[in-house]
Amino acid sequence: MVRAFQSGGINKITVTGVSHGFVLDRLRVAPSSGALVTKVYQAEDGTPSGAAKVTDAYTFARGGKAVTGIGDRKANALTVDVFAKRSGRHAVTIRYSNAEQAPATHYNPDPITRHADLSVNGGPARRVLFPTTFHFNAFRELTVPVTMKKGTNRLTFTAEELPDFNGDTYNQYDQRSPYAPVIDQIAVTPLSEG
Repeated sequence: MVRAFQSGGINKITVTGVSHGFVLDRLRVAPSSGALVTKVYQAEDGTPSGAAKVTDAYTFARGGKAVTGIGDRKANALTVDVFAKRSGRHAVTIRYSNAEQAPATHYNPDPITRHADLSVNGGPARRVLFPTTFHFNAFRELTVPVTMKKGTNRLTFTAEELPDFNGDTYNQYDQRSPYAPVIDQIAVTPLSEG
């Protein structure tokens, strides 16, 4: 038996054999019995800075509150301190919403994928893309693997729009967002038993 973390929805699992006689009959997936314990943190319990703020405008946010206004400058950020029981890889599952759209030029919606630059303990930021949820009160989850140290770890979410290929101009049609999604909660799950 192998314990593994899977996100809600469809997951791709790759099984590789180490001998020529490897035969796979079936793959059975079942809920774990608590081996990979998840710790959940509400975004509103973190520290918003700059224009980022806690809001109760989204009734489907867990606990009735979420953090909005992250991005458009690195000063508009959300910082959340999380605890890791051991060093190593962890799954960080972010519950978010994103309903941003570019101005439509036809009858189809033109959704925009928002992003967040996620930094762990002040290290280099990793860009995470958050597809549309089609309404800011419709929340979904996205999981990102990160490496944490044992003890308290500081997760910082920021966002800035990337310039065009020339490095000097920005998209004039509002097809890229400088904002991170609305963040409702963060869940941390160790990816291995220790």
